[in-house]
Amino acid sequence: MNREICVVIPAYEPSALLVGYVKELKAYFEKIIVVNDGSSTSCNSYFEKLKLIGIVVLEHEHNMGKGAALKTAFNFYLENFDLNIYNGIVTVDADGQHAINDVIKVANNVKTEENALILGSRMFGSDVPLRSRFGNTLTSKMFKLLYKTNIRDTQTGLRGIQNNLIKELIQINGDRYEYETNVLIYCINNNIDIKELDIETIYIDNNSSSHFNPFVDSLKIYKLFFGDFLKFFISSLASFVIDILLFYIILNVSRLVSLAYSIVVATISARVISSFVNYLINRKVVFKSDNSICKTVIKYYCLVIFNMLLSAFMVTFIYNMTGFSETGIKVLVDTCIFIISYNVQKNNIFR
Repeated sequence: MNREICVVIPAYEPSALLVGYVKELKAYFEKIIVVNDGSSTSCNSYFEKLKLIGIVVLEHEHNMGKGAALKTAFNFYLENFDLNIYNGIVTVDADGQHAINDVIKVANNVKTEENALILGSRMFGSDVPLRSRFGNTLTSKMFKLLYKTNIRDTQTGLRGIQNNLIKELIQINGDRYEYETNVLIYCINNNIDIKELDIETIYIDNNSSSHFNPFVDSLKIYKLFFGDFLKFFISSLASFVIDILLFYIILNVSRLVSLAYSIVVATISARVISSFVNYLINRKVVFKSDNSICKTVIKYYCLVIFNMLLSAFMVTFIYNMTGFSETGIKVLVDTCIFIISYNVQKNNIFR
């Protein structure tokens, strides 16, 4: 029996299969926490049966979401379990689609790995329901593109979490399915290893018991991916406006005092100020970096200078090769550089 691991099961509108599944787990795990996430009264008998066999059942008065249910269990675990005896938690879905042997496999890795999130990862063949296969594949591609990290099964509910990590995960935003994606992003951004273990792929009745809304919940998940990019775009737009306004003001002031090279002075002054404003917004608002100014500002301005030189070179090169409009070429080139700059700032400068 795994006496060092607690199993956590968030449950919303479970079927009668939950009771039998928990009984099977009980043969291998001494402590199991089930969270009734605001299920209807028709499910009360299932939770009462679990209480009778010694399962801890926590209850939400109304449905709060999977993320909230997990946090409720995490808090209960930290407040009521001896962390000198227990190594951590394994989260399991309530639909019985995680094989007992796979739950044990993940639990064993929680006890042996250090500072890592353990994922039980499924294989997605043609026998997997389309909505699960498509959503998971797309999310995996987004992780690869935006975070340079390969995660085969981003939506798995079978996860092993060690004690030190549980305390951090409670603070992460998200109350529904997007919470699990936020956890992955948090681990990547904080250099916490994500270890994937191959598990059996089981779908009961074509996964009809899942409460994942392909449209609403997917929107929340993809908002996580593109939220930073949207803020980055707004930050860049704001710095552009500041740059133009400062250029206009400094140019007119310099002409009033008959300053030589007024256009050059206005251009450089406006760009220095607007770029530093952009740096501060990106550091504090867009990427929320804790790295010091000294550590990041040099990298940031090296990127600014590199982007400027790269833009000038590429526009000139493409113009000489094609003879197309210089302005049109610059729009295309700078758009590509903008996207690259976002990834460099996100993954290298402010990480």
